[in-house]
Amino acid sequence: MKITAKLNISTGFSIVMVLVIGLIVYLSYAEMDRVSHQEKTIQKIVNGVFELNNLANEYVLFHRERTWEQWYIRYDSLSELIQIEGFYTIEEKLLLKEMQQNHERSKSIFYRLVTDYESKEKSGQVIADATELEKRLIGHLFSSSLIMTSNAEQLIVINHKKLESAQKNISLALIFLISIAVMVIITSMFFIRRSIIKPIARLYEGSAIIGSGNLNYKVGIKAKDEIGKLSEAFNRMTDNLNVVTVSRDELSEEIKHRKQIEVELEKIIKKLKKALAKVKTLSGFIPICSHCKKIRDDKGYWTQVEEYVRDHTEAEFSHSLCPDCIKKYYPEYYNKLVLNEKNKRAK
Repeated sequence: MKITAKLNISTGFSIVMVLVIGLIVYLSYAEMDRVSHQEKTIQKIVNGVFELNNLANEYVLFHRERTWEQWYIRYDSLSELIQIEGFYTIEEKLLLKEMQQNHERSKSIFYRLVTDYESKEKSGQVIADATELEKRLIGHLFSSSLIMTSNAEQLIVINHKKLESAQKNISLALIFLISIAVMVIITSMFFIRRSIIKPIARLYEGSAIIGSGNLNYKVGIKAKDEIGKLSEAFNRMTDNLNVVTVSRDELSEEIKHRKQIEVELEKIIKKLKKALAKVKTLSGFIPICSHCKKIRDDKGYWTQVEEYVRDHTEAEFSHSLCPDCIKKYYPEYYNKLVLNEKNKRAK
């Protein structure tokens, strides 16, 4: 696997973890926001119930048309708040259903209360104190309001529990996901260090060793990525350099040997030139005395044959007597030699 693929996998996994954490946090806070919105709605319901009670009391005391009109307007707005759609648990739905039933009951009670008052007003009766029916209706109205208030308070308690549970879940989820993220980061760092940083350090160390002159060193990184290929390239390079170095050393040795041969050849050439000069000196006409046999050199001096040959060549003379001179100048010694020679042949 290539380094870029490894880094992309690590980065992609980290990005996925961040997105998952962000999504869970978003959903958790969305749930908290929904619960908070429900709590505000319930509080509005409680306030609406109290306003209905106040308007009902005001109507019983003053019997104003404006008051009962306000009561119906407030009733309609409260009916819109008491909906089951925003609540999900069975307990919440049952409480809301009971609230809706008591809310509708309070409407019918207040309607009877208004109708009773209007009928008495049309009949011309003097309205001084509340009748027994009105008192009963007002009691039922307050009873429905108390039940709705109790239901709303129970919903508030449930929402508080849901809010605490959501906060607790968010905290646990964040702790869990942060722990996983830390583990992922540590694992990614370990993976990057093992598969990238450490091989690069080994490659750098190997290049330093090779650069110091140790061409037999091998970078032993066996990986199927760019670093492994670079390691193989380094090993091939050292092998090639080793071959080139051996050839260079052999060439240097050959050049050194040839230089030595050239030096020897120069010495031999000098000797040959010197010998050739002497040979040239001895070649051609050599003036020699016909009586004493002395030789005249280039400077005009007469020297003995032995001296002339010794000076112009490397030869040395050893004096002796030829058989003719022995016979001429030493006849007795010559006879003895001839006699000894005959005896040797006879034997």
